Formats: sequence, structure tokens, C-alpha cells
Amino acid sequence: ISIAYNRPRELSSSQLETLNKAFSDVVPDYDKDGKTDIKWTNNLYRSFDQQVEYNGGVVPSVQQQTANNEALEQINYLVISGQFNFMLLDKAVFEEMSTGFYKISDLVEGDYSSITYEGRAVYFHATAFAKSHPELASILPKDTLICICERDMKMNKNLDKEIALLKAILEYNPNEE
Repeated sequence: ISIAYNRPRELSSSQLETLNKAFSDVVPDYDKDGKTDIKWTNNLYRSFDQQVEYNGGVVPSVQQQTANNEALEQINYLVISGQFNFMLLDKAVFEEMSTGFYKISDLVEGDYSSITYEGRAVYFHATAFAKSHPELASILPKDTLICICERDMKMNKNLDKEIALLKAILEYNPNEE
């Protein structure tokens, strides 16, 4: 399964290993080879306010802003091309994305309205999965959102797997591993 993580800060190799280890609890071994295959893409993007904060209160240079805008274009390309549909997004990225996202209520049964953002994303740290994996709190910012890009069903051949992953995160029970 492919997961796009779009964030405001760098992600180290050890942090990526921690993410892989944790997510192996909710991603099945689809090809039955004894390991969980998760394809990650890590895109660094900061909103203007995050850029100013990162620069110590200084307005980012034109070059920094251009590079940042190119990063957002790359994220949009990955979504539009269908390479990544299941996303962990910083709220600032979610708000600036040009694509739509499925309504959570259209994907899963149950009332998750108290942990959704605009009805189309779930606050990651409010999920049972995140609460059972406290090591992720230091990696994923507190406003990280989970969402699935809305597209023509013919273009998204992995939608069933992505919905299953969303359900597994929402309904996670460490006692059932």
C-alpha cells in the first residue's frame, strides 16, 4: 500500500522505520511474503506561516517560497497521477490542496464526527491506533490528518485497501493483534 506523508519538517530514517513498524500493525501482508510492504513518499511543505516560523520569524526568501510552491505542485501531481491516495497531511497542506477528499462518513460506518476535520479528514492523534502507539506523537505533528483522495473509481484500484487501512486505524484494538 502507498502512503503519502506531507509534512512541515524533515523526517529521519529512524523516524521512517518507527512509522513502518507501527503501521505494520494495521497494513496486512497482501502478497503473503511474511512482510508488510508500505511505499512511503515524504514531501516537505510548509505553509507561509510555517516558513516564517522555521526561519525564526523572518519572511522566507523568494527562492524558499518558490521551492515550497514547487513542493506543493509535486504533492498535487502525486495525487492527480493516482500514485498516492492515502495521505497523512499537515493541516496546512490539506487546506491548500487542489484535490478533493472523500467524506469520512462515505468510507466508514460509525460516527467519527468528533475527530474529523471538515468531514473529509481524521485527526490522526485522536484515533485508537495513534493512542496505542505513543512513539508516533514525536514524529507526526499533533494536527496531522488522515484522508483519502477522491477520484474516479476506475483510477483508484486500491480504494478498498485504503478504506480497510482507514478502518483499521479507526477501530484499532491492540488486544486483537
